[in-house]
Amino acid sequence: MTAEVEKPFDRPGAWIHLSWVVALALLAAPTLVFLWDKWTQSIWLNGHGLFMPPLVAFLGYYALRREASEHDEPSAWGFALLAPALLLIALDSAIKTELLAAFGLVACLPGLSLLLLGPRRTRALLFP
Repeated sequence: MTAEVEKPFDRPGAWIHLSWVVALALLAAPTLVFLWDKWTQSIWLNGHGLFMPPLVAFLGYYALRREASEHDEPSAWGFALLAPALLLIALDSAIKTELLAAFGLVACLPGLSLLLLGPRRTRALLFP
């Protein structure tokens, strides 16, 4: 008997999750451009900012590899964290401070993690 390999987008709701991630990327694009400008402005103002996202992504990837699971248990509680964070980003589009949107972007990450990865794998991503 051959075991059928499940593809990532064969799971129910995978396209809905992908649409949330794409919508967040489109909403956060101006903030990411602002952060890139701040991080590359001068080594004396913010020398470490450019290196932190790849470092955190690597540490998160390493933590998730140790916490691999066959069954993901996504939690709808991610919407409770994601909705206010998206509201902050949308509010900042009217005020144009960019710092409020940057805070909202960081606040989106735990909500997305709960929504896409589940509570057990989200706990694995927490820093001590």
